[in-house]
Amino acid sequence: MRENFKEEVASELRSLRAKFNFTQKEVAEKAGIDVMTVTRYENNSTSMQLDMIEKILSAYDLKPSIFFNIISANMQKKGIGESMDPKNYYKKKDHKVTLKDYCFMDWLFYHYYNYIGFRLLVYCFDILIGILLSMLLLMMLLKPQ
Repeated sequence: MRENFKEEVASELRSLRAKFNFTQKEVAEKAGIDVMTVTRYENNSTSMQLDMIEKILSAYDLKPSIFFNIISANMQKKGIGESMDPKNYYKKKDHKVTLKDYCFMDWLFYHYYNYIGFRLLVYCFDILIGILLSMLLLMMLLKPQ
């Protein structure tokens, strides 16, 4: 599964470059990385790192979430993998996450959604604290002396 995923990433990077009619050198300059890095990622001849993929995608003004959704859809069309949406993937009653299942896409989406949920919780907590402090201040100001 992991090798199929990496090959899909490499294939989609080549496809993006062709769609934008860029050379590897142009992508490297726009991304601020070495041209050999672009070559290695497009040929799947290196260990892929998310920060480098983000830099390469910045040359196309493409968000990583959209890029990985495209790859997930491509893999499903080819019958390589199942949906990587954690809302469905991790809610299977009989599914126990093993190291074999815990591939890069799962990790990325699982932690991305957990991060969003955490930020939302912190934001709501901040609002609640603000409301409580405002009510306390009003009670102190309106308290008869």
